[in-house]
Amino acid sequence: MKQFIDIAIKEALKSNYSYINGSKFRLGAVILDKNQVVARGHNQRQSNNTFKKLGYKRSIHCEALTLYRARGKGDTIIVVRLLRDNQLTMAMPCKRCFSLLKKKGIKQIYFSFWDGT
Repeated sequence: MKQFIDIAIKEALKSNYSYINGSKFRLGAVILDKNQVVARGHNQRQSNNTFKKLGYKRSIHCEALTLYRARGKGDTIIVVRLLRDNQLTMAMPCKRCFSLLKKKGIKQIYFSFWDGT
């Protein structure tokens, strides 16, 4: 599991949300299928046609982007959120993402917690 958490952390570090603009939301996710990575993603602040088709206007949640990239594959997602000092903190998906994950067949959802686990 640690190796997949590390991949999700690397994705979160790619997020174009930064503490400079006041955001505290750098998140990354990885979707697995039989312990193989099938997609990875991070939250992004921008707008393009793909985001608009998915119902996101100014930004996209890492869960939604990772699901889009998985193209229906996978049954497990790992989501992490990084603080300013790159420590893990709570990354529980929002209601909209939980619903989307369930609808797309994700059976196991793991996310970082307040205590960095």
